[in-house]
Amino acid sequence: MNFIQQFAGYLEKNRHKRALRKASKAFVGGSFGFIDLFAAASGYGGDKFNTGFGITKDFQVVNLKLLQFRSIQLIRENLYANALFSRLETNVINKGLTLNSAPMFDILGPKFNLSDEDLRKWSRNVEARFLAWSRDKEFISWNCQYDFSKIQRLAYNTAHLSGDCLVIVTLNKSGLPVIKLVDGFHVSNPRERAKSGNRIVHGVEIDKNGKEVAYWVEKSANPDNLQPTQLLHTSLLGHVRVPAFARGNRRRRAWLIKLTQQRIDDVRGMPLLALILQNINEIGKYMDSEQRAALVNSYLAMTRNRDPKQGAAAAGFRRRGAIKVTQKETETAGTTQFEQQQPGLFLANLAQDEKVESFDTKRPNVNFGSFLEASLKPVAYANEVPPEKYFMEYGNNFSASRQADLDFKSATDKKGFDYARQLNDPVFVEWLTGEVLNGSIVAPGYVNSLMSLSSYDVRNAWQYAIWRGLPQTSVDIKKMVQALDIIETKGWQTNEAISEQYFKTDYFDNIRRQKTENELRAAAREPLGNDQNNNGVDTDDRFEAFQKQLDGFVASIEDIEETLENANSDKG
Repeated sequence: MNFIQQFAGYLEKNRHKRALRKASKAFVGGSFGFIDLFAAASGYGGDKFNTGFGITKDFQVVNLKLLQFRSIQLIRENLYANALFSRLETNVINKGLTLNSAPMFDILGPKFNLSDEDLRKWSRNVEARFLAWSRDKEFISWNCQYDFSKIQRLAYNTAHLSGDCLVIVTLNKSGLPVIKLVDGFHVSNPRERAKSGNRIVHGVEIDKNGKEVAYWVEKSANPDNLQPTQLLHTSLLGHVRVPAFARGNRRRRAWLIKLTQQRIDDVRGMPLLALILQNINEIGKYMDSEQRAALVNSYLAMTRNRDPKQGAAAAGFRRRGAIKVTQKETETAGTTQFEQQQPGLFLANLAQDEKVESFDTKRPNVNFGSFLEASLKPVAYANEVPPEKYFMEYGNNFSASRQADLDFKSATDKKGFDYARQLNDPVFVEWLTGEVLNGSIVAPGYVNSLMSLSSYDVRNAWQYAIWRGLPQTSVDIKKMVQALDIIETKGWQTNEAISEQYFKTDYFDNIRRQKTENELRAAAREPLGNDQNNNGVDTDDRFEAFQKQLDGFVASIEDIEETLENANSDKG
């Protein structure tokens, strides 16, 4: 650093001190108030005037357990929180992301002399075997209750609800992964300290380099059956230590899925509702209050008024067959009779000159719907959900609705990609490795790449996969197809890419199936006259031969008849 840079740093360091000394002299001289002095001493922190920003909180101190409790409460009690979860699950995960194996031709082709068709056949075989494995819940799930599609939905919802979800993958005797999920709600700090100089932050044990090496799971989550006991360290304070990487009788990995991690130093994810907990809770309470007001006002609510100068009350009136209810009046020592209708009350003994007036409550609020929509729109914006999708109301024109679809698709694609990188990719890698080692799948160079850091390109080229979500369809499918046809004709995108992006299908598999369908369709539509018999003789030839035989048989009959007639004539 040269002299000029050092001098500039010195000036910057002492500028605040000079400003504070100047402000102090002004305060002593009476031309400067105490608040102005305090603002000058604290420096600029974003306030346009003193205390203009408000209270500043230290977000490094997070009450994660309380946030999780409140999120769970809202998802079970609040309609709007539940709707937000449902929209995201339906549009991001839906039936589960499906595998599109895409080995990299540019790396694998030249190195192992593989053609593009060879890799396509390999991909179709891998996808079929993975689908067969993923549907077997007794083979894939630790508790034998969920297939891979259900595991994806559970992990996604848990990570959003509690902030994260702990995934534990163990290899079975066949070398294929078995998955167990633990709610992030059960990952918390134990009372004991970590060993080997590590530190524990919100239940995550971190080494000196910031690497996650273990997770502390509460015993209430029943973690004792996660692995054989020799692989787990069970504390006496209600927690079980689950190493991130374990070697023993069986290989195991564990990691946290974090969908809402926002800062580089965050070791835990935040619940999806953390930002909007209070907002959406108060909206729910307001909805309940207005609904209750409507119910109460549906009953008969009124006051009874009588002029004090009037005489004794005359006989009231009562509807026959109603239930009689008598209420004591303290001031007049008389009785007020009500008749209970179902529901509501009917005043039965009004005096001759008495009258009743209903309460003017102004409830329910006629503007409640507009206020509710205005309050929920920021909730949708904060989670990248267009209000049309959140409210499931599609009253705008086609262009506006289409733009909402595109915006939501961009957001869900991003969320789906992030999620697949954290759950689907690691599970697929473990499965593919087990299948290759078993000999069920042949992948040249794959086994060697597992033991060589320099062969990362081969390993990653075989493991590369794309996960399909919902297809990017349009309300006006004809316009979309016409536009895609122009795009493909111009060469801006291939049929394979269009099939993948817009329809979530395999183009080459579609062509192969269409070829079979076309052959069957052509055979079904072929005229009967062109059919061939088993001997290779055309149907028309067989018909002509039969016709000749029939003609000969008729001619023979005619000859016999003529002979008989001649014989009879001779006898005559």
